[in-house]
Amino acid sequence: MKTIRLILMAALAMMSALAIHADDNIGLQGSGTWDDPYLINNCEDLMTLSHATNELGLDFAGKTLMLTSDIYIGFDVSFAPISSHAETPFRGVIDGNKHSIGGWKVDTRDAGYSTEAMTETPTALVVYLGEEGAILNLTIDESCSFTARGYLAPLAYDVQGTVSHCINRADIYADHEVGGLVYRVGSTGRVDDCFNEGAITGAQRGFVGGIAARNNGLVARSQNTGMLKGSIYAQLGGIVGENSGGVSNCLSNGLLNGGSVIGGIVATAMPGSEVNSSLCTAVIWPGRLKDRVGAIAGVVETADKVKFSDNCFDRQICIYDNISDDGIKGVDTQQLIDTIWSGSRAWTKQEGMYPQLWTFHQERTSILGAATIVFKHGDTRLTMSAPAKLYHNLTDSFWWTLDGDEAFYLDDEGRLVVKPCDHDVSTILYANHGRKFRFIPVTALATQVDINDVNMVINLILDLDIDNPDYNGDINGDGAVDIDDVNMLINQILAQ
Repeated sequence: MKTIRLILMAALAMMSALAIHADDNIGLQGSGTWDDPYLINNCEDLMTLSHATNELGLDFAGKTLMLTSDIYIGFDVSFAPISSHAETPFRGVIDGNKHSIGGWKVDTRDAGYSTEAMTETPTALVVYLGEEGAILNLTIDESCSFTARGYLAPLAYDVQGTVSHCINRADIYADHEVGGLVYRVGSTGRVDDCFNEGAITGAQRGFVGGIAARNNGLVARSQNTGMLKGSIYAQLGGIVGENSGGVSNCLSNGLLNGGSVIGGIVATAMPGSEVNSSLCTAVIWPGRLKDRVGAIAGVVETADKVKFSDNCFDRQICIYDNISDDGIKGVDTQQLIDTIWSGSRAWTKQEGMYPQLWTFHQERTSILGAATIVFKHGDTRLTMSAPAKLYHNLTDSFWWTLDGDEAFYLDDEGRLVVKPCDHDVSTILYANHGRKFRFIPVTALATQVDINDVNMVINLILDLDIDNPDYNGDINGDGAVDIDDVNMLINQILAQ
């Protein structure tokens, strides 16, 4: 009996040793240490990693993997996400080394609409990221595309570890819940210094977040510039959809359109939610429902268990705010131009622009998001009554254009101007930078004319002394005093 017990103990020890070192011979160059990481040189190496996690059950605890170049995944490549099983989450470190993954085309619409299909087939590069796991310095580039009926996030589905300094540039179309970088941040999870510029559209229901759909951990120093668009059953958050964790020093300036709930930073703030030092300059364009729309949060559940501090939004651009809290403040555009947000080292500011997160201040869509339209105090982008000053970059790669009512035009002084009209007029103002653009809907209300204005015009017309050569009745300077001068005089009064 003693001999059998010793044999079993030896066998168990051998199996344990094999489990610990099984990933040392998986077919990747390197030994997996920080100084000598496993090298991912191409798509085949990425597929080797996927096979090792899904088929061999390896979690890569304590191991480091590094990309050595940009990796292209063709549409015809059957790439399975890394660590697809919840019982064996990825526990190593994937260092993108500032490289990107491109050409990854995902379409899971054949999975159907059942709850089982959506939860059993989440889409992400890494599905389950364990507490010790990390994804660093990696970009999903714009040549990728994601279409899904299930839960979706380009980088990671369930984050219990760390995602840091990562970017998504790819557009996403998802019928259900989706995050621009990750889907869910767990209580031990952290997402920091991440950036999304991909448009997220198609959501029919559930939570949609520019960075994360759901957060119970921490999202910090992250920015969304991508458009979020959903149906009347979707809940849209510029940074996080449903939040019960921390959101700190985040910036939202991607357009938010549709949805039953819209929050510039978080859609729904649940008990335990803390949102601080975050800024929203996003255009909020709700559908029929406007009672649950806010520039920082759309809905607050159990207000005494939710904390806001030092958050700000542009009240002339965002417009909507349904949350009254000392930690949320709406200010004019000019006030944001004149001050550096929060005084935190996470932020920076360039002349004439909104504050930006330092990490992303050179990103083109971040520059577009920071470009300002300064309306007169009391005006908003929906109630324009006077010329608005536009930010102008000294480079040829930045310019403004219009698409809408001809009553609007851009003058030589770099302003958006509207002609007097007897009805409301609207336009779409585009900020363009290279191949990227941001659009801002603008409306000017009908010019209000009362009897006093009419009487003034009549009196001025009667005062035009055409027979007196010394009288300057030639208002338009064409050498004649005629009906054109009268019309110009009327327009001048209407413009006052």
